[in-house]
Formats: sequence, structure tokens, C-alpha cells
Amino acid sequence: MSAPYAPFHFARPSRPATFRVKRGFTIVELLIVIAVVGVLIAILVPAFAGARARSSSAKCASNLRQVIVAANLYASDNRGLFPVLSDPSRGLSVSPTSANIGLVTLFLPYTNENAAVFYCPEARGDYKYANQQSRSDKARPYWTMGYYWLPSTGGAISPTPSPLPQTVFGSPLRVFLTCPDFNGWRVHGQRINLAHIDGHVSQAAQGKRAWNAVNYSTLQPK
Repeated sequence: MSAPYAPFHFARPSRPATFRVKRGFTIVELLIVIAVVGVLIAILVPAFAGARARSSSAKCASNLRQVIVAANLYASDNRGLFPVLSDPSRGLSVSPTSANIGLVTLFLPYTNENAAVFYCPEARGDYKYANQQSRSDKARPYWTMGYYWLPSTGGAISPTPSPLPQTVFGSPLRVFLTCPDFNGWRVHGQRINLAHIDGHVSQAAQGKRAWNAVNYSTLQPK
């Protein structure tokens, strides 16, 4: 007896393997991303720079207030008289008996021995606090101060303030300290700080130098 008939089945053809190719950025897309990043940087960098300038100015104002407090404490111990410097940026006295008195020498005992307050955070070169310790031209640090003491007889102060010495009985609006701003320096976004003898700190108009912002003869702000 013959075997039963077995129907023939066609095998279903298998699907060919497919490979998914990952699509990358096109040149145009990359250029758009770069342009967007550039715009964001252009927006954020000035904002960060402005924040840094404001922070530096605030630190400078704090320094100036501390030095003015020291000045008034010094005057109360010296018959109401403020010191007169031969150079507005002199920090240390040349010697204990020298007529070339330095402000750091005189006021350091009234600032809890904190010499950093005598230096604007944006001062440069010999006027910068960090550069004082490594000076090779002087025997001791803090030789040069990082601010201008306006009751002075020489240096950048002209004409000489009158009268000298200044006393505690003068106008409370007198400006005794300013940021150093010569040789093209433009600190705090071109707005130097001015320290008044009553303890408050103001800012000069943008771009004004110290001699444009203060009447050196009277020490009054212009």
C-alpha cells in the first residue's frame, strides 16, 4: 500500500536583515548651534563682568570705610589732626623718625593689623596688595599704598589742599581717599570710589579721574 500523499509547503522567504543608520548633524545644524552658543556667550560675558566689577567695587568701599574709621581713631588720639603725607600713596614711613610718614605705618594699629584694607582690589603693579610682599626694590612690604590719601603735599596732588593738617572740625563731605587711577587705569567700570571723612563712600561719574571728581584745594567733591 502506498504512503499517504503529503502536501508540499513552500517555505516563507525570510526578510532581509535591515540596518538602521544613525543620522548625525548636518553642517547647517552645527552652524546654527554654534551661532546660538555665540549669542549666549555675548549676552552672558558682559553680565558676569558687570557682576565682578560690582563685587570689586563693594570690597573696595568696605576697605575705604575701614581706613576712614582708622583715620578718625588716629585723629582722636592726636588732638583732632589728620596726618599729612609727602606722597599720596606712601604706605610705610622711611624710618620711625622720618618726615616721610606712611599711612600704613600710622593706621595699621587701628585696623587690627590688616594691611589688605589699604589696597584697592583693582590696583595694579606696586599699588597691588599681592605684589607688596615680593617687592625687591624695598626692604619691607607695604611701602606703597593702594589708595590716594589726598591730604598730601606732593605726588599727584596739585594744588596742595588747604589748610594742612586737616582737622576733625572741617566739612564731613571732604574726600580723603580715592582709588588709584593714573597711567590709564580705569577701576570699577571706570567709576572710582571716593571716601569721605564722615565714613560714607561715593562714586565719581563714569570716566572721571580723581582730579576731575575732587577739588584738591578744598577736598570737596565736584
